Amino acid sequence: MLLELVKKIFNTNTTIHIIPHLNLKSRKTGEHILERDKLVRLLRCICTKYNVQMHDVGKLLEDTSTRDCSLEYFMNDSTHYSNGIETVRKFLTDKIYGKSR
Repeated sequence: MLLELVKKIFNTNTTIHIIPHLNLKSRKTGEHILERDKLVRLLRCICTKYNVQMHDVGKLLEDTSTRDCSLEYFMNDSTHYSNGIETVRKFLTDKIYGKSR
């Protein structure tokens, strides 16, 4: 499958890491963005089924944030992180490389 192809092309030690969209509730509606939530849930199912590592930054922020945990707080322009970037960077570095760089 995909992992075997990646290992064949690049390196046998290669792993695939899926980092989905930031899936947090909107401050305005108190709900997740429906299509984004569906995509993240689908990716989670696929990653579980095929034993691929998925790093859900939204879940991390929900579990660790003591502040406003809305999409608008962490991505006030809906595109780029405006808050929490160091937390996210450390989380992803630890998960992908095994230690902070």
